Amino acid sequence: VIKARFDDGAFYFAEDQKKSLREHGKDLKNLVFERELGTMLDKSERISQIALFLAQNLGVGEKEMELIKHTAPLIKADLVTGVVGQFPELQ
Repeated sequence: VIKARFDDGAFYFAEDQKKSLREHGKDLKNLVFERELGTMLDKSERISQIALFLAQNLGVGEKEMELIKHTAPLIKADLVTGVVGQFPELQ
């Protein structure tokens, strides 16, 4: 049983690597977060806006602001990967 789980994990990991995390993130539009609050993509965008707002108000430097702009939209992208789909405890 354990070997089969490891084989499944290796398969989904290899499949997930065929797309970038940013590409996976686009699939969040198909995952409903909450009916009245929209999709996980909507939630991810709200988190990005909040992160940028906080960073600006805390006086974060320009280099860090660019990093936040680049990484914050990826915060929930793992939820639509095959590995997390098969092994939800990895969320």
